[in-house]
Amino acid sequence: MIHSDVTPQLVYQILNAPIREHPFPHFFTQNIFPQKLYNEILNHMPDDIEYQTLLDQGYVYTSPQKEEAYKHRDTIMLNPTDIQIKDKKKRLFWQDLTTVITSPEFIVPITLKFKQLLLTRFGENANVNYKIMIDLLRDTEKWALGPHTDHPDKIFVMLIYLPSNNLTPYLGTSLYTPKEHGFTCEGGPHHSREHFNCCATLPFLPNSAFGFCKNNVSFHGVENVKKVGDVRNLIQISVLKEDSSLL
Repeated sequence: MIHSDVTPQLVYQILNAPIREHPFPHFFTQNIFPQKLYNEILNHMPDDIEYQTLLDQGYVYTSPQKEEAYKHRDTIMLNPTDIQIKDKKKRLFWQDLTTVITSPEFIVPITLKFKQLLLTRFGENANVNYKIMIDLLRDTEKWALGPHTDHPDKIFVMLIYLPSNNLTPYLGTSLYTPKEHGFTCEGGPHHSREHFNCCATLPFLPNSAFGFCKNNVSFHGVENVKKVGDVRNLIQISVLKEDSSLL
């Protein structure tokens, strides 16, 4: 069983990670889990057959002509009480881990890391109720995401990278600036790369994390999973307004 006493280290690592202001406020940090726990995560990764595509999960709806693009991101929705993993040992492990990383003791401090941005977006006296969506993602060859700012109802997003070694840093999330001065996007569509400059790719390194508060210039994406055999395993934590729906 994963004890909640790992939470202080998680919070410590993230709250002490410097915020990088350009092209939008974000952080990137390494070694967020104790190494022993990270090794356990790798040892409890679900088998391929346990995952479903975004289309199967109902996350996206698209024309038949564009369906191929969404066959290269697989997901398992993580919920402390109901995780669809058949292997009991692995299922219980992920339930324990999910309980830890969705707890208020973890979510509230890391979200408030961006307190000033939240005040700007919602106002000083706003009382914003939130919910958490957490997924275990597996991206394979040909998966790519064009520049986008994320769903309008998202508040905060964190990606925890789960590679077994440091040989594929190029698989990290890329950050973009629009070529058109002043261009913003409330969220939703994925834009063409030809209208953006890629200013950085955060390295896909073991036990590392990238996080940001969603705003109208938080353009990010995935350049491409180009090499046969490349896999991006990651946990995606999304904090959303409580009455929102991504479907």
